[in-house]
Amino acid sequence: MKFYMQNWQERIFKEMGPRLYRFAFSYLMNAEMAEDVVQDTFMHFWSVLGTLPEDTRVSTYLYASVKNSCLNYYKHLRVEDT
Repeated sequence: MKFYMQNWQERIFKEMGPRLYRFAFSYLMNAEMAEDVVQDTFMHFWSVLGTLPEDTRVSTYLYASVKNSCLNYYKHLRVEDT
């Protein structure tokens, strides 16, 4: 079972990683920040995977998480500017 999970995780990362990076980059216009957001999103996803409802669509969850992280980044910048 552990081998199956590793293969599944690797496949999801290889398939979704580049798409999520482009999505994050379109918000942030910063390659390093986009990479960080995607990496943090996957780390969080793996940690909560067992608690998500079975009908959770992986791609929808990941895209929403990346979008929220990008928006939170901008919110944080606004707070620093004031």
